[in-house]
Amino acid sequence: MEAFGIDKLKNTCLIFPFSKTNANAITVLLASLDTHPILQQLSILLPDLNSDPKSLNSKIAKFKSVILAVSVYSTQVDIIRDKISDYRRNLSEKNLIVVAGGPHPIGDPFSMLINGADIVCTGEGEVVFR
Repeated sequence: MEAFGIDKLKNTCLIFPFSKTNANAITVLLASLDTHPILQQLSILLPDLNSDPKSLNSKIAKFKSVILAVSVYSTQVDIIRDKISDYRRNLSEKNLIVVAGGPHPIGDPFSMLINGADIVCTGEGEVVFR
């Protein structure tokens, strides 16, 4: 896993898979990113959580690195685990970092590491992205 430096943000895409369940979390994180001048350089995609990661190939082709940010409720752990695996398979040539946050990772951070996350937010996710 390569480190993400400020100079690499222009070659980085941030993907927040969207669902009605996690809509509020995404809204708060996007607002936080919008207030930070350096993070405003990130390209952000909001695909439907149920969409196939392959559907993003043309949109992310130019990026060297991808940050996949997932907000997880306990009822979604299996779905998110499978989605993380799908993204890892589809983006194997990219520098992919998976960041998990939300109610489930706060209560059980190790389960998200076991289920494919590289980084787990156990508090306010906005702080991690600043």
